[in-house]
Amino acid sequence: MTRSERTVHSTIRVLLLSHLFLLIGCSSVSLSKAFKASLNTKYPIEEKIVGGYDMSRLSEAPLRALLIAKLDLPRQDAFDLMLSGLHKWFPNLEEFTWSNTRNGKIVVGSVRTGKYKGDKMVEYVRYIKPGHFYVYQIDLDKTEKFIPISNHMGVFTVEELPNHSSLVIWRQYFDSRIPLMGSFVAWIMEDWVAQGAFDNLVEIYGGQRIKY
Repeated sequence: MTRSERTVHSTIRVLLLSHLFLLIGCSSVSLSKAFKASLNTKYPIEEKIVGGYDMSRLSEAPLRALLIAKLDLPRQDAFDLMLSGLHKWFPNLEEFTWSNTRNGKIVVGSVRTGKYKGDKMVEYVRYIKPGHFYVYQIDLDKTEKFIPISNHMGVFTVEELPNHSSLVIWRQYFDSRIPLMGSFVAWIMEDWVAQGAFDNLVEIYGGQRIKY
C-alpha cells in the first residue's frame, strides 16, 4: 500500500469514527417545533399516549426510530397494509400468520408470527383501534434473528388525508443491549432497514416519504 493509499484509508477511518461518536451522542429522535406543527397529526409523536392509551406501561425506552409517509391510499387500505400486509412492501419479510384472534379479528393479545430472511419473528398486539392505530412488541426471546435491542415497542398510526390519501407514522422505541450504542443501533435499524422498506412502500403504492 502506497503512502497516499494509507492516507486515504486513515481519513476514511477517522470520518467513520467521527460519525459513529456523533450517533452515540444523539440518544433519541428529536423534532423541531416547526416540523411538528407542519405535520399536523392528532397523535403527537413525542408523547407516549396514542388514542388515550398510555404506552409507557409497556416500555420506558426512548423513541429511537421514526418513519413518516403520505400514501395514495384510503386510510383503511393503508392500515391493512401496516397490520397484515407488511410482506407486500417490506423486503425479505414473509407473510405473517395470526393466532389468538377473536372471531377472525385481530385484537389485543393477538400474535403475529412470520419470517424475516428465513428467521422466525414473533410479535404481540398490545393495543389496537382497527383502521387507525396499533401498538405491538417483538418477542425477542422467541424471535430467531438476534436483534441487539431490549424493551421494544412499535406503533403504527394511520390518519385520513384529503383525496383518499393517508398519513402513516411508524415509531419504534427500544434500548440497546450494547452499552452506549443505542443511537448507533437505532441508526442501523432505521437507515439500513426500515427506511428502505418505506421507500419501497411509497414506490409500490404511491405517495411520498416525509423526512425530518
